[in-house]
Amino acid sequence: MIRINLLPPELKKKKKSAIIDRFFFYIILGIIAECILLFLVSLGQKTEIDNLEIRLAQTKDEITKYRAQIALVNELGKLKDSIQGRMNALQTLESQRPIWIKVLQDFSKISPDFLWYRKFAEIGDRLEFEGISFSIKNIATLLVRLMKSEFYTNVSLVYIQKGELSGFTTYSFRMTADMIKTAGEGVPGEFSVPVSGEQQAEPPGKLVAKGRKALGVDRNEAKSAMEALQ
Repeated sequence: MIRINLLPPELKKKKKSAIIDRFFFYIILGIIAECILLFLVSLGQKTEIDNLEIRLAQTKDEITKYRAQIALVNELGKLKDSIQGRMNALQTLESQRPIWIKVLQDFSKISPDFLWYRKFAEIGDRLEFEGISFSIKNIATLLVRLMKSEFYTNVSLVYIQKGELSGFTTYSFRMTADMIKTAGEGVPGEFSVPVSGEQQAEPPGKLVAKGRKALGVDRNEAKSAMEALQ
């Protein structure tokens, strides 16, 4: 079938113009819709940013509010560590107390007369003794007794140095030894008490007289030497 457009040319131009106007209208409408959408998205993001800033400000206020409490908690933690360290030290000392009681008892027993100590210390795993005497024989006696004692091993004489004190010849010395801790194991507070029949210590006056005689000094010279040591 053949169709013939009998409309005059004026009407044909108007129809074509209406189609073009509708196309531009849709384009403009799309642009406007896109702008509205972008505005809504940016508005939502701005609102979220504002909320985050509010929460950040609240968090800062809470940190400031609890800063003093946090500092207190930290101080309590340090105090706890300090107390725990002291408790551990006390526990160590208490566990070693019976050993040291026996070691010091033995050390006092084997120490010769007229020999004075300047230092008795545990340095690392070794004991160190420093002292002074008027007689080198007393130092040798101490060295031999330390070697024979059940509480010490690897006894070593570091040095003996000759000197003078108030006109008297003196000998300074240093010794080191390892302590045998197993030899001192026992019940805390356990002491030995001399029983009847055991050898008792000589009276102090007789002991002092024998010392003056061994050194070859009279009473006044011995007194001045003792004052110089003090």
